[in-house]
Amino acid sequence: MQRIFGRAASRSPRSSGSSSSGARRSSSTERDSRAQRTERVSVVMPAGVRPGMEVQFENPRTGRYFKAAVPPGLLPGQTFIVNVLRSRESSPARGRDVVPVEVSFPSAAASPGRSATSPAQQGGASERERREAAELAEAMAASLAEQEAAQRRRAAEEASELELEEATRLSAEEAQRELSWRSEGQSWRSDGQQSWGREAEAALRAFELAAAASPPAQPHGPGPGLPSVQSEPEASLAEQNAECAVCFDPLHAAPCALFRCGSFRTCRHFLHEACARSLPFPECPLCRCAFDTVQPLPPLLSDPAGWFRAVDTGGEAAGHAARLSRPQEAVVRGLIKTYGLSSDLAQVVQMRENVAAVWALFVDGAADEGDACVTREAFLRPADGLADAIIASRATLAQCRAQRGVAVACL
Repeated sequence: MQRIFGRAASRSPRSSGSSSSGARRSSSTERDSRAQRTERVSVVMPAGVRPGMEVQFENPRTGRYFKAAVPPGLLPGQTFIVNVLRSRESSPARGRDVVPVEVSFPSAAASPGRSATSPAQQGGASERERREAAELAEAMAASLAEQEAAQRRRAAEEASELELEEATRLSAEEAQRELSWRSEGQSWRSDGQQSWGREAEAALRAFELAAAASPPAQPHGPGPGLPSVQSEPEASLAEQNAECAVCFDPLHAAPCALFRCGSFRTCRHFLHEACARSLPFPECPLCRCAFDTVQPLPPLLSDPAGWFRAVDTGGEAAGHAARLSRPQEAVVRGLIKTYGLSSDLAQVVQMRENVAAVWALFVDGAADEGDACVTREAFLRPADGLADAIIASRATLAQCRAQRGVAVACL
């Protein structure tokens, strides 16, 4: 270009001012000539292409193919303008196979034209798309948060339903257990041994009261460091009525239990097993004696020895004393309290006479009645013990009184 411009300067001896004006006219003429030789083509940015990459496109009017670099700031689907050479009229080319691939002018290829996707409009579209993307992200986050809250509420409702079902099931099981205990108590009272069982229970209770009223001698008590049991001369109202001190139902209506500390019984009180296990503190509700074990009471009819081992308060049944025995006066006092005869002097005298009449047959020790004691074996001997003898004597006395009443009524 310098050589050309140099030759043009030697041939034209004009002034500098005229030279500059001629150069401007020459450049404008060149632009007009180039505009006549080029045309503008809209190119859509295909998917998978990034700015700066070359794309191949077709001039739809002539069918010729060109290459151009994608301007920066464009997104797939947007349009940019490229200036391409017009085809010669003498040799129009159609089809991809015969048209050479040409590269458009760099200036036109690098800058989009003033189309619907100009840089200002592209920037506006990008800003709008960013706002729409931000709004969409916020909407998705709100939807996810709402779904998580709904799932948490549903889980809480399901947990509440499960807890309610579990509480209902436990209540139903507890009610069924209580009904079965009551039915067992009713069936036990309704069988052929109803009267005998009630009288035997009263007699054994009298023996226990006698044991509490007459504590064992010091050599036969528990050893050093072992818990001791204090006698309680006055029975509570629940004890007098043979009731559980927690629910006040009859003791025979449900399985009973007692309290132990190690191998010793802590006190002489009985409770229903369910009530004893439901106590909030390991203390007897009647005497406040501490315990560490709730022991079910063995059945009296099928396991009398186990029953006596369970109700032992002095350690004799556990092997801490030589034997379990009580004097006559202690047994009489226990029987009087058990049968509730304290208010009737005649019945008190009758009970003393009944015990005295059969005492000599069951005593263990000296011949003197004041020193004689009855052992557990003698008291519980099946069909031939002191308990059966007292029960039989009271039954005979009740029968005689009934016959006497019938005879008086006939007169």
